[in-house]
Amino acid sequence: MAEQTINLDGLRSEVRGAVGTLATRLTKDVGDNLRSLAVVGSALTADFHARRSDINTVVVVGRRSHELLEQFARNVERIKAS
Repeated sequence: MAEQTINLDGLRSEVRGAVGTLATRLTKDVGDNLRSLAVVGSALTADFHARRSDINTVVVVGRRSHELLEQFARNVERIKAS
């Protein structure tokens, strides 16, 4: 597996933990198939409210499959539960 870099420096502190958790899980579960993880939307702007806003992400993979989508759903549910 090629080394992947996760750079959270540009994110506000309120979202850094959740995005870091997601990035770590995706890196572990998806491996080399993970091409990019980007944060979009209000999490990057002054409109973000930690108690009301969600954190929108875009995940780019090299190969898609039904199994991969199920894996993504499990990751999201684990993060929501934590």
